[in-house]
Amino acid sequence: MSLSTQLFHGIRATTTTSGTGSITLVADASYMLPLARLTAGKLLSYSLLDGTSREWGVGTVNAANVFARTTITGTEAAGVYTSGGTALSLSGGTTYFECTLHEGTLIALGVSLIAITQYTVWGTYAYAKGTNNPVYLEVELVGGGGNQGGAGSFPTGWAHGGGGGGYAKKKILASALGASETVIVGGAGRGSSGAGSVSSFGTAPFLSGDGGTAGGNGGTTGGAGGLGHNGDIIVQGGWGAYSSTGDYVLGGSTFFGGPGPFNNTLQGAYGTGGSGSAGVTESGNDGVVNVYEYG
Repeated sequence: MSLSTQLFHGIRATTTTSGTGSITLVADASYMLPLARLTAGKLLSYSLLDGTSREWGVGTVNAANVFARTTITGTEAAGVYTSGGTALSLSGGTTYFECTLHEGTLIALGVSLIAITQYTVWGTYAYAKGTNNPVYLEVELVGGGGNQGGAGSFPTGWAHGGGGGGYAKKKILASALGASETVIVGGAGRGSSGAGSVSSFGTAPFLSGDGGTAGGNGGTTGGAGGLGHNGDIIVQGGWGAYSSTGDYVLGGSTFFGGPGPFNNTLQGAYGTGGSGSAGVTESGNDGVVNVYEYG
């Protein structure tokens, strides 16, 4: 994204300018941030609401609070949505201006993927947005996988795969982040009753994924998958498989329960089940947090 671009949420203003040209903005004192946060001459993404008609686009504001509607990325009038097109002809009544995103504005602003950071080992990390100065992030994460319980308790000779970690994915504006945010990668379940632990992003956190439940040493199912929380997309981890012979079984993957050819960082526990009363167990996989930065 160009250094001549700025992106904010929480800035709102009004205008009584009519027509299709530039508009004079008046700050809305009751809203979150003052109009003074905007920098003259920089591109920004905006929306207009005039009665029931809407406009989205990219434009610039000058020192006198006059906003030029440079590129129109979408309009809605009389219940009909048009991608791109021409500016609305404003009525001259109170029209509401707000800094916001629209499907076409990221292209118009030249926003693209600038960096990917992967956290794949159990532990706590610090994410600093100042390193790459993104406009927004897309974060996806998975909780730690539950361990595979050993065979031998009930029924004799059965092995039970651990549940997959919960999955969550979310877009986050960089302006909503602190200078440093905590990243936690959930650990794999370990030991005879080990569940995986939670993965999360942000001190709040912004989103998280629970660890998968351990396979255990008994019963006729594997471990339950963990839950995802607070994401735009959330998926429960798959249940672990089980085997009546104490042989190799798979844990639940993030997207598919039961056995399957999914051997990657999004998968729950898997391993070789014990036999008889040995009660052999296998650890699950650590969780993962992927941070995609756009700017």
